[in-house]
Order: sequence, then structure tokens, then C-alpha cells
Amino acid sequence: MPDKKDLLVEVAAACQAVTDWHTRRPADPSAAQSRSKGSPRLSAEDAAVHSA
Repeated sequence: MPDKKDLLVEVAAACQAVTDWHTRRPADPSAAQSRSKGSPRLSAEDAAVHSA
């Protein structure tokens, strides 16, 4: 019977061989922010000007 660690590595390798999950990356949050229809975020300088 194979060692548990060896079995885990074999299962992970099999999953990588049949899926593309290991190559995916989350969306860029700054790009999502620019596409959103909500109000834009203020920079630190703009916030200081508007709060004074």
C-alpha cells in the first residue's frame, strides 16, 4: 500500500492532468472596480479635499 503522502501527490497530479484549475487566477480587482456602475473610489488626496 502506498504512503498517504504519495497517494495525495498522485491524486493531485491526476486532477491537474484533467482540469485547468491550477492555471486559473482570480479576476483583477482594479479592472472589476473600473467596470462597476457604482461610485468610483476616491484617492487619499481627493478624500482629504472633500472632507475638509
